[in-house]
Order: sequence, then structure tokens, then C-alpha cells
Amino acid sequence: MAGIGMIILVGVVVNNAIVLVDMINRRRSEGLSRSEAILDAGSHRFRPILMTSFTTIGGLLPMALGNAAMIGTPYAPMGLTLIGGLFTSTFLTLLAVPVLYTLFDDLSLFFRRIGQWMYVGKKQEAVAQETIKDQ
Repeated sequence: MAGIGMIILVGVVVNNAIVLVDMINRRRSEGLSRSEAILDAGSHRFRPILMTSFTTIGGLLPMALGNAAMIGTPYAPMGLTLIGGLFTSTFLTLLAVPVLYTLFDDLSLFFRRIGQWMYVGKKQEAVAQETIKDQ
């Protein structure tokens, strides 16, 4: 049951991260800088993320603390897994996702610059080859 709880947890955590990244991207498309967009999205999505996580945790408390079992299968391990994972992942989402967003954005800029450098280099090489042929 704890394994099933982990699978459910991954879906919830990814959803929170997607919502946060989507808000950051929307703010950037509106013209805000990367750091302003991250701060603005974090402040706007902070309360909804906390509310979603804590209401889910509250709803899972009876499952985690109860001793009821359906068809002989205890559900407490799944409840405990979900509660612990949601509690931890909520704060990691609010802290780690903006940091990883910044790192991946820097990485994409780096590769874009390399691509432009290679394109310009090949273009200059082609022009040089044409000049040599003309002579």
C-alpha cells in the first residue's frame, strides 16, 4: 500500500510543480524578468499550494490513524506515506522548483549561445570557401 501511496504522491507533487512553472512562464511572457517572475509566481501560488496540500493531509489523517482495513488490507501505510510525502514535497516544491527553473534556464541560454556560435562559425566558413572558389 505504501508503494501505491508513492505513485499517487508523484502525481500530486508534479501537478504542484507544473502549476508553479506555468505561472512563472506566464509572468515572463508578460514581460517580467526571470527573478521577478519567479518571485511573483511564488507569492501568487504560495497559498493555493499550501491550501491544497494541507487539506489533502487533513483528509488523509483518518486513513493514516485509523485501523480499519478493507478486505484485510491495512490502508495506514498508504496514508502515512502520502502525508509525509505531501508535507515534505510542499516545501520542496516552493524552494527547489524555482532554483531548478533558474538552473535549467541558464543551461538553455548556454546551449543557445553555443548553437549561435556554431551557426555563425559555419556561416563564416561557407563565406570563406566561396571567396576561395571565386579566386
